[in-house]
Amino acid sequence: MSVAEVESYLQISECAIIAAAALLAFDYYLTFGKEVEWIYGTRWTASRIHFVSLRYLPFVAIAMAIPASRVQPPSEADYCDSLGLATNVVYYLCIVLAEAMLIVRTYVFWKCNRRILIGMVSFGSMCMVAAIVVSQTISSQTINPVYKSLNCPGSDSSSATAIAYLCLILYEIGMLGLNWIAFRRMKRHNSPGPLITTLYRDGVMYVAAILAFSVLNAVVSLATPPSNGHAQYSCLTHFL
Repeated sequence: MSVAEVESYLQISECAIIAAAALLAFDYYLTFGKEVEWIYGTRWTASRIHFVSLRYLPFVAIAMAIPASRVQPPSEADYCDSLGLATNVVYYLCIVLAEAMLIVRTYVFWKCNRRILIGMVSFGSMCMVAAIVVSQTISSQTINPVYKSLNCPGSDSSSATAIAYLCLILYEIGMLGLNWIAFRRMKRHNSPGPLITTLYRDGVMYVAAILAFSVLNAVVSLATPPSNGHAQYSCLTHFL
C-alpha cells in the first residue's frame, strides 16, 4: 500500500473522530438543561456515578483520540503507542457503560425482578465474550494494510468490528424484547396514566434507537475500507 493511500485512510480516521465529536457536542447541548434540572444537587449514588461516567467519559475519549490519530506514515511510535491502546480501552468502556444503562432501565421496568437481572447480565456477558473471542480470532487471521504500512500489529478492523457489533445487536434485540414485553404487560394488567405510558413507550424507543445505531455501525464497517477511524466513530455514536 502506498504512502498516499495510508495518508488517505488516516485522514478519514481524523475526520470520523471530528464528526463524532460534533454529534456528541450537539447531543450534550440538547440535553444539558435536563441534566441540570434532574441530576445536579442530588446525592452521589451508584446510579449518578454511572450516569456521569457515561455522560463525560466520551469527551475524555475524544480528547485522547485526536492526538492519537494525527500521525504521518510511516510511523510505529505514534499510532501504536500506549495512548492509542488507552484510547481504545476508554472507547469500549463507554460502550459497556451504555449497555449497562440498558440493563438498569430494563431492570426497573420489570419492577426490580432479580431473575430478569441475572438473566440480562448472564446473556450480556455471553454476548460480550463471544464478540471478543470471535473478533480476536478473525483479527489474528487477517491483516489490515493500513496498520501493516504503519508497522503496527493490527488486523482487519472492519471484519472484527462488524462481528463485535453483530453480537451486540443480538444482545440489544433481547433487551428490546424484554422492554416491549414489560410495556405490554403494564398496559394489560394496569390502567396507567399518560406519564407512565410515556415512560415505558420512550424506554422501548430508546432501546430501538440504540439497536438502529448498532445495525448502522455494522453495515458501515462492512461497506467501508478498513480504518481505525470507523471503530472510533462507531464507539462514539453508540453512546449518544
